[in-house]
Amino acid sequence: MKLNLIVIIFSLIATASICAQSAQQPVTGNTADTNITRELETYLGNLYKEDKFSGAVLVAKDGVPIFEKAYGLANKNTNAANNTETKFNLGSNNKMFTAVAIAQLAERGKLSFDDTIGKHLPSM
Repeated sequence: MKLNLIVIIFSLIATASICAQSAQQPVTGNTADTNITRELETYLGNLYKEDKFSGAVLVAKDGVPIFEKAYGLANKNTNAANNTETKFNLGSNNKMFTAVAIAQLAERGKLSFDDTIGKHLPSM
């Protein structure tokens, strides 16, 4: 479950970055940005409804947020909802999940261990 979430987050970041770079219009009224936000809303909303995602997402283009939304609960015991300011306890264990996700992508030929981040996220 956590591994799938990491892969999903990495995919969302890569997809949003690539789509944002391909758009040449300004952020305001940009059809590409509207499509990205619509697709993210649908995709993440479905994951949330299936109880497969709980968290916060921010996608920015040129330093300007084009999508920002929180889903699910920050604390199931108290029913405290996530919001865009929720602090998540991320520890060193996440490094292991990220490493496994990257290894799986390399195994599938989607990336190489020698790739730079700029190959997949050219704006970086």
